[in-house]
Amino acid sequence: MNYTIVLSKTAEEHLAAVWNAAADRNTVTVAMDEIERRLGRDPRGFGESRAGKDRLIFHGPLAVYYRVDQARREVRILSIGSAGRST
Repeated sequence: MNYTIVLSKTAEEHLAAVWNAAADRNTVTVAMDEIERRLGRDPRGFGESRAGKDRLIFHGPLAVYYRVDQARREVRILSIGSAGRST
């Protein structure tokens, strides 16, 4: 991994809520694993840009709002929710 992935406490709580509510928890787990893998390699090439350094990704059942700190080589996941669509 080129970037360190850090989940905020809020993001951890959101992920737990999405996982607990999911009809297929494995799908949530697999999607989050893939999101972390891809963000670790190329956070700017994955997702859509938002204000400043913030970005948003929709992947499988998840929507992930994150911020890239290029200088620290860190991706901070700020929030996770249900995407309401599949990619």
